[in-house]
Amino acid sequence: MSLFDLFKTGNPGVKAYRTHAAANRLNDAGKVAESEARYAEAMELYQQAEAAGENSPKILTGFCVLLMRDGQYARAKDIIVKIFPDRTLTPDDKYHLRINHAVCQWKLGYIDKALEDMTKAAEFAKIGLYYTVMGAILVDKAHQEGDYAAAEAFMQEAMEYDDEDISTIDNMGWLNYYQQDVDAAKARFKQAIAMNARYSPALAGMAAIAHDLGRDDKAREYVNRALEVHFPTTSPVNRAWTEELKKTIG
Repeated sequence: MSLFDLFKTGNPGVKAYRTHAAANRLNDAGKVAESEARYAEAMELYQQAEAAGENSPKILTGFCVLLMRDGQYARAKDIIVKIFPDRTLTPDDKYHLRINHAVCQWKLGYIDKALEDMTKAAEFAKIGLYYTVMGAILVDKAHQEGDYAAAEAFMQEAMEYDDEDISTIDNMGWLNYYQQDVDAAKARFKQAIAMNARYSPALAGMAAIAHDLGRDDKAREYVNRALEVHFPTTSPVNRAWTEELKKTIG
């Protein structure tokens, strides 16, 4: 059954899906408070639909995405595993589910398993989403292990694919920051913020740089702006890290 057919049948998950889509539109329009209220409404509706036995892979995928946004990666991963064998899924559907599974693995601490997922995804296609997620994972791995060769090589490929993609620019900024190339990191973060003044990972990066340079007044400004909005799931840094940075800044 197509999603259009589900809309016609009054399936209980449809309202959740529609509310989720409305929240995305509000968020894209910069209406943060309104979008967060709709996201919360969508989450409640998805939970009700799941309890009622919802089994549409399209709707459950939407639920999975919102769970990831909420930081509930273990639960999102379980849903992906549940729906992945569904025969109605297209190869493109499975591609996106595999990448979402990689994000869950990464955020749950299984970074090598996440990279296995991404390697399989690359066999199907290398598009913007692939470069965003793979870049963030490799930058994070490089930071954890102190070996930047793989991240450097991949980020060069990502920049060649699209050097105007905000997440790629931000990933490069974090790679530069972790390598202590402050000027390059600052340039990347500023470029991302010029594209989207509410881009939280880049704002957090600017806060970290300002703090490192002893400019805590400026650091507070940036960190507070970063915490006003949601953090994307596909970033080397998250809200918890930024909240700790705020405590450090004082």
